[in-house]
Amino acid sequence: MTFFWKNILKLNLKQNKKVTVKNPNDFYASHLNKNQNGSAIIMAMFFFTVASFVVFQLSQETLTESTLANQEIKKLKSYYSAQAGVEMALLRIKSYQEAKVNLSQLGEAAANQFSSKLDLIWQFPLPWPLPFTDDSLSTITKQDGEEVTEESLIKNLTFYHEIRDSGSKLDLNSLGSSVESISEVTMESLMRSFKNLLLTDENFNDTHSEQSIQEVLNNVADWVDPDSESRNRGAENQFYDSETQRGYPRNQSFLALSELLLVAKMDDLIYEKLRTLGTVYGTFGVNVNTADRDTLFSIDEQFTEYTVEEFIKLREEYKERSGQDLNKDQFDSILDQIGFRNIEEVHATGIPILFSPLSSFTIESSGISGEIETIIKADVLDAIALKEIFVTQLDKSAKPETDEDETPQNPEDAQKQNTQQKKTKIAPKGRPFVVHIEITN
Repeated sequence: MTFFWKNILKLNLKQNKKVTVKNPNDFYASHLNKNQNGSAIIMAMFFFTVASFVVFQLSQETLTESTLANQEIKKLKSYYSAQAGVEMALLRIKSYQEAKVNLSQLGEAAANQFSSKLDLIWQFPLPWPLPFTDDSLSTITKQDGEEVTEESLIKNLTFYHEIRDSGSKLDLNSLGSSVESISEVTMESLMRSFKNLLLTDENFNDTHSEQSIQEVLNNVADWVDPDSESRNRGAENQFYDSETQRGYPRNQSFLALSELLLVAKMDDLIYEKLRTLGTVYGTFGVNVNTADRDTLFSIDEQFTEYTVEEFIKLREEYKERSGQDLNKDQFDSILDQIGFRNIEEVHATGIPILFSPLSSFTIESSGISGEIETIIKADVLDAIALKEIFVTQLDKSAKPETDEDETPQNPEDAQKQNTQQKKTKIAPKGRPFVVHIEITN
């Protein structure tokens, strides 16, 4: 008898059990089957655990990939929503440019009567889908608007865009102009606004002084001027000594306002003020028909808190009453009402004052998909209008003061001159000219 059978019999004898083994092979087989069944259960549980773990891991990876893919889809939707807002804004600018030219062909009276109303084409912010409320619109208008929204090709997109006039802000790149008078006038205008900020903002006054602001503005001018000599004395690159600042200042025009943050000694407060005051795609001058309160401070030192508020109030009253933008005579009349002295000096010195049609715009479009938002900023220039502005400024600087109001004596010459002026008033061809785009996610 084998060792296995001996142990089995001993175990049963100890328990006082009688074991009758008719066939040892059958007894061995029955115990072997029981052991195999136990092993199979253990193996099955092991494989089930492993399979469950693998399935769990795969499901986690699939869920993560699905979430990431969904986020990417939302990013794409928000980008294309913002891009759709930019395209619609460009269409509004194009419509404004063409309407302005067509209106001028109807005669001076019609142009003066409806000129300011054309600004509504680009001025009001536009969200999509169009918001309709029971309080603001009649039932018929609301139904028409909803039908237009439903029939539109813009589906499942949400955006909000706003168009601003860049011509109402100071051109910061003028600080580096090769014409010294332009650079000096721009610097004086900026300093005038910052001085007013020092007087009115205690928080700003606690951390800055005229000297510290002047040093930062000098560094801004050094960034865009062509030479290598600092306006704060010494070499321009002495303030940029780290590895990441190699090649600074770049001695070229700013391509975006955010580039101001790279300028030496620039801080958040000065940067935010420069963003409010200036642009890098503007015109040399300030359009007083659209200039905000911060920009008006830069025109002349006689613009104070009181006179700025009075000027804006009278400007809006005149536009509402006449439907026209300010011209030089109306501008001078308002200045006289609010107590300005030597008004002609306001035109002769300081930043040039413009009354011309708008020539540069800034578009800010926000596209939203779920919790993802994409913001696109685009700068648009009207080359034809810019040409007229610069030609006018160059003519003023080239002609003697006595010739400024000179008109042709011969009626035929006068008629010829008027005909030539009408021919030059044409709308820009094609899409509005976008010079810079900045995308923020």
